[in-house]
Amino acid sequence: MEITTVDQMDRMIQEAKERGLWLVSNYQQIWFSPRQLQVARAKGKFLWGPENWTLKPASDKIAQLKREQACLESEIADIMREIGRRDS
Repeated sequence: MEITTVDQMDRMIQEAKERGLWLVSNYQQIWFSPRQLQVARAKGKFLWGPENWTLKPASDKIAQLKREQACLESEIADIMREIGRRDS
């Protein structure tokens, strides 16, 4: 019996569920919970094979977002300081 890409992805998604991991596209770095990817695939989206995905903990994405948030907050503070200087 031939194992199809769909079968392989179903197995990968199941593994992600069991291990509490998320799926990350290797090329675009798009993160999906197993449920989110199942929904997208049911709509005909992200129908890539398992070689295009990596399983990672959601905590990695949260840490990345927190770093980005800190950078954005710093940028906002810089802009606010500049606005204050101009208005003075």
